[in-house]
Amino acid sequence: MTILCFIIINNFYKQKYNPDNIFKNRNKEEIVEEVATDNVAMTEYKESVFKKFINKIKQILKKS
Repeated sequence: MTILCFIIINNFYKQKYNPDNIFKNRNKEEIVEEVATDNVAMTEYKESVFKKFINKIKQILKKS
C-alpha cells in the first residue's frame, strides 16, 4: 500500500516538475475577458459670464 502511494505521488511530481516542460503553461483553459461597456453621456456645463462675475465679487467680499 505505501509503495503504491509512493509510486503514484512520485509519478505526479515527475509530471508536475518535469525539467523539459517546467515553464510551459499546463492550464489550457483560455481566459475570456468580458468587457463591460457602459455608455455614458456627458454634457458640458457652461456658466454664464454674468454668473462668473457675481461669484468673483462674492469671493472677494468673503475674503475681506
